[in-house]
Amino acid sequence: MKKAPLHLALLAVSGWLLSAALSAQPIGVIDEPTAGQHVSGIVRVTGWVLDFTQVDRIDLFIDGNSLPTNTAVLNLPRPDVLDAFPNYVGSPTARPGYVTSFYTRNFTNGTHSVVVRISQSDGSQFDLGPVSVIVDNS
Repeated sequence: MKKAPLHLALLAVSGWLLSAALSAQPIGVIDEPTAGQHVSGIVRVTGWVLDFTQVDRIDLFIDGNSLPTNTAVLNLPRPDVLDAFPNYVGSPTARPGYVTSFYTRNFTNGTHSVVVRISQSDGSQFDLGPVSVIVDNS
């Protein structure tokens, strides 16, 4: 009988540690383009980012260039994402969607690497990607 409170305490501590670990790790994806996709013209780059820290900026980088190719529009609603991750409904990233783009005529035909860099209000940054796409300007 005395083991039940101990098990409950261990369960509570485990839950607290898990929630602390989850809140410390931002999550996100590049939805499009997809890996190996053949692209031409203006290419949409979309996805989402969830965290308990506010996202201030998302920049698009192609082929590891030091300067961003474009900056994303932020705070787009993504109810599908919040349905999958309901703990973020009241978070600073409760509108987790983003969209940006690049023009393939600025790049040679062939494989190119797409990365988005997320900059947060606390000064931290992290990258999503790379996603390799195949530019075909023919």
